[in-house]
Amino acid sequence: MAFETGPLGAQILSMLESGRTTDEITTELINGGHEERFVQNIVAEAKKLYYAKKRTSGLTLIMAGGVICLLSFVFSINSYLSDQPISWALYGLTTLGTLVIFAGFIKVF
Repeated sequence: MAFETGPLGAQILSMLESGRTTDEITTELINGGHEERFVQNIVAEAKKLYYAKKRTSGLTLIMAGGVICLLSFVFSINSYLSDQPISWALYGLTTLGTLVIFAGFIKVF
């Protein structure tokens, strides 16, 4: 990704990650001597890249939480059939999986 390696692209991404708004970033870059149309285009591309990274990590967390919940189901059934206590799998792993899924939702949205 050539955008990330450029000094201006890296600067914009770090500003977005620090919580600055696109208006603040645009104003700062225009005051720094860059052309307005160029700044608007590059800020829009940086914003797309920033949210794509967040979406990717969020979907990874959602998938991991789903796998944990599936494992919880399998362990619960297996423990039940072998007359073992199922509370650790039923409540512990399901809660963990649900928390991981919600953490993924927070990253996506």
